[in-house]
Amino acid sequence: YEADRLPDMPSAAVDAEKLRAWFLAETGGHYPADRVRALTNEKATASNIRKAFTDWLIASEAGDMVTIFVAGHGMPAGRVKDRGGIFLAHDTDPANPRQSVLHMTEFRELLAKSVPARQVVILTDLTRGPRMRSGAAIGNDASANTSPTNSDIRLAMISSGRQRSQQRTPKDEDTRGSIFVRALIQALNGQADMNHDGQVDMLELSRHVIANVNKQTRFGVRPEVQGALEGMPPIVPTSQ
Repeated sequence: YEADRLPDMPSAAVDAEKLRAWFLAETGGHYPADRVRALTNEKATASNIRKAFTDWLIASEAGDMVTIFVAGHGMPAGRVKDRGGIFLAHDTDPANPRQSVLHMTEFRELLAKSVPARQVVILTDLTRGPRMRSGAAIGNDASANTSPTNSDIRLAMISSGRQRSQQRTPKDEDTRGSIFVRALIQALNGQADMNHDGQVDMLELSRHVIANVNKQTRFGVRPEVQGALEGMPPIVPTSQ
């Protein structure tokens, strides 16, 4: 993070790179390289994140499913009424955050307006950031935007629940990342395939992640699900 008031979170970049590696690996998602993008550290500015929607995800097709992973400082899902959380970008200025934080509602607006894909899963692993300047208007609050959105989009969110820092011990921070992401990758690798049909659907993935994060965290953290996962296609067949 550029701002001195925002402590760096090396494990957030570790988690993003681990997921990127899984999506690209032949033994993982086996996605083409041009269909996977990671914005970490100094690349994860508010402007670059918005451009990823308007300049890159715009190339998706209606039948595609988009998976977005967000990790770092913010306000976890459910903490901000009707907004689903706030994400602090690399260049967020806590004293003047208006243009440099992103509401999850802004993500929804960008998806509806700029992204042809109609099915989206957002995975969030956020920890509470520092207090912003008193009285500051935070972010481009898309909840106040009255522009019409595409009602055909189907969006679900799986968040890590309570603070990310409660999901790991200090020795894990730089090398292993969060328990949430480890549980995600285990699920995607087939451990969540409870009916043994060769694929992990989104319900199976969420159940595996919730159970394992809850079991492995010291305070019994329970990930949260927003939106309907039933009937959504799997991220990738485990038999691929």
